[in-house]
Formats: sequence, structure tokens, C-alpha cells
Amino acid sequence: MIPSSDSLDYIGYELELFIDATNWKKYFSEKISPYVRGDVMEVGAGMGINTQYLANTPNTITSWCLVEPDAKLASQIENITMNVPLPNKTIVNGTIKSIEDLKFDTII
Repeated sequence: MIPSSDSLDYIGYELELFIDATNWKKYFSEKISPYVRGDVMEVGAGMGINTQYLANTPNTITSWCLVEPDAKLASQIENITMNVPLPNKTIVNGTIKSIEDLKFDTII
């Protein structure tokens, strides 16, 4: 994980509430996934729960950068996404300012 000086603490609690919202996650990922390709940046990746639904077309994905400003949430991403076939996965604990020089084909 790449730490950044622009990390923030997340004060919400809805991420834990929506962990088991599998029907919703399957629905929105079916709509979005066909357009996820190339170099992907996932902004506000949280714990990486949605990543496993959105990254279901690994043959069209070149790299996946998960950006999460909360250090506690960012630290959970690796464990949650370890079985997701993400090529060239990068986890950034920070904001998009931390990676402002990079270019992406898909931003989620």
C-alpha cells in the first residue's frame, strides 16, 4: 500500500451496513462492468468490497488503482481483494491528489 500525506479519517458507518447488499452490488456491477477496461482508478475504494463485483472482466483490465483516504479502510483492501484477479493492483492511502500525474481509462 502506498501511504500519502493527504489521508483522512472516515466517520461514516454505512460501508459496514452495505457489505451484505449483494443483490444491489450484482445489479449495479452488471450495468457498469462492461465499461470497465484499461487502466482503472477506483476512487473511495473503502474496504474494497465493491471491487470484487466491478472487476469481473479481468481480460479487459490492464491495471487497477484503489484510492482510499482512510488508513483503516485502506489497510483492509488487500485482504478483501486478494482473490480478485486484478492485474497490476495498487492501493493508495490518500486522495486523487496523491496520483495526479497518472492517467486512467476508467474512473469509478
